[in-house]
Amino acid sequence: MNASYFYVLLLKKKRIMKSLLCLIVSLVTSITALCQKESGFQITPVDQGLYHMYYDSSGSKSTILEFENFIVMLEAPVMEDGATRLTDHVYAGELTLQKLKEKFPNKPLKYLLHSHWHPHSIASVRPFLRNHVTLVSTRSNFEKMKEFINEEDIRKFQKNITFVEGDSMVIQDKKNKVVAYRFLKTDFPSAPTEEYLYFFMPKYKAFHAGCMFFRYPQQVGGQDIIADRVKDLNRFLDAKKINPSSFMRCNADKDQTLGLIGYPVFRKLLDEGITITEMTQKYLPTNESDLLKKRDSIAEVFVRNNVPVSICNSATYSSLRKKDLQRALYLAQLQTFLSPSNPNAWDTLGETYYFMGNTLMAEYFEKQSRRIDAKFISGGINAWEKDFQQMKKQWK
Repeated sequence: MNASYFYVLLLKKKRIMKSLLCLIVSLVTSITALCQKESGFQITPVDQGLYHMYYDSSGSKSTILEFENFIVMLEAPVMEDGATRLTDHVYAGELTLQKLKEKFPNKPLKYLLHSHWHPHSIASVRPFLRNHVTLVSTRSNFEKMKEFINEEDIRKFQKNITFVEGDSMVIQDKKNKVVAYRFLKTDFPSAPTEEYLYFFMPKYKAFHAGCMFFRYPQQVGGQDIIADRVKDLNRFLDAKKINPSSFMRCNADKDQTLGLIGYPVFRKLLDEGITITEMTQKYLPTNESDLLKKRDSIAEVFVRNNVPVSICNSATYSSLRKKDLQRALYLAQLQTFLSPSNPNAWDTLGETYYFMGNTLMAEYFEKQSRRIDAKFISGGINAWEKDFQQMKKQWK
């Protein structure tokens, strides 16, 4: 045998060892992830007949209500996997059911209610349907969820799928009660999906608002930021004459008492905070030439006051809708100046040039967003063209 033969054998041996090593690393990683996930499934009492199930270190949680002969679960963020990446995390769903059976051995889970189709609201469905749990949803949310529920399961468990189609739906017995309120994005524009469900628990005066009670992590100039969702939430409560003592969300809030946000926190935010519109008026000049000539000083004010750069993005699209293309360009340029590592900032700049008819610069900045993040898929020329056609209708 010559030397080249031994060299080939050596290469094959190295490849085999490398494959085995990769397999071992993959197995260890998977086992570690499953162990960490399983250890995160903790059910914590909040009040009599009211519990939270925490899933992971981020604080994602479900709310559990105990009725006389069964239990109800609100939200199932069993695995955090991004806002819109649709996957049925079957193992985590099965583990959730197992933990519930251990905690409530004589009371089956009868209903699973969720606010909208994003995975931080519901990240597993099939295990629940296959255990004859009734899924309470809306038609438009369920249509989106069909991306990870096969047709066979839908046909087989159709009787376990129910929709809130009117104003509300009530589940109650002598021991407990929950009201699912349905509203539309057309009435409350800040909603993340076309239909959304709130849940009110009268016994505890607790209102499950999900991600509609959006809380920014930072203050601006010493003031908390009032998201449009918070304003819409308050408008809904006023319209329905609901006066909750506390709020629930499907993530975080471990710093709050028992995972609840007291109503005074909500009220203080509304009374003392600053809205996106107020921030825009306060920190972005109305004069176009100032946006161009005073960019450094504007940026300094942003940094000093911890102003979120996202208001530049919102203001850019607001200007595009008004066909104020030059102002939109200056705002998009300011955003990239303040946030050069954000692929979305460069995509917005590219889209602005696209609206102005400058395809050379548009394509250049589209490539720039991909250079920063090769997986960035939220924009690009195809998306810009759809936006452009929609905007043209508004301009008319």
